Amino acid sequence: MSESIQKRDIFGKMTAALDEMGWKHDKDEAHGVVRSGVNIGDYYVNLVMVVKERNDVIQLLAKLPFSAGEDYQVDTVMALAVANYGLIDGSFDFDFNGRNIFFRLSACVKDCEMGGGLIKYMITTAASTVEHYVSRFADIACGKLALETFMDEEKN
Repeated sequence: MSESIQKRDIFGKMTAALDEMGWKHDKDEAHGVVRSGVNIGDYYVNLVMVVKERNDVIQLLAKLPFSAGEDYQVDTVMALAVANYGLIDGSFDFDFNGRNIFFRLSACVKDCEMGGGLIKYMITTAASTVEHYVSRFADIACGKLALETFMDEEKN
């Protein structure tokens, strides 16, 4: 199968999975990008799924809707590291330039028969993981929650 056909096939499965889940989305087939989002408590989290043809990867990025205060960058990064230690799939990333937090989940689809189940798994895993952490990360990022308290909570 040619790369462009595989990319179109994967892209079609991404949009079909979102349709089946009832999620609104915008799509940019030329670039292999699908944008969606989810309300989690007081937060709206943007989700972007990308087909990375160069290395046969689907990547989902969820950008948390706040940035870390300058005085709380180190605590925020430490909290992300603590959270990442306990995750099975995906990881939280910190962008030092904009002090933004992302959840990233990737799946290699090289030489695989990929179904919509993988896409649904990626979306639900990202949403549930972000839901578990978003309010506490927001509190750490602005100094309302001490890193030590977060670490104690994560031990339990």
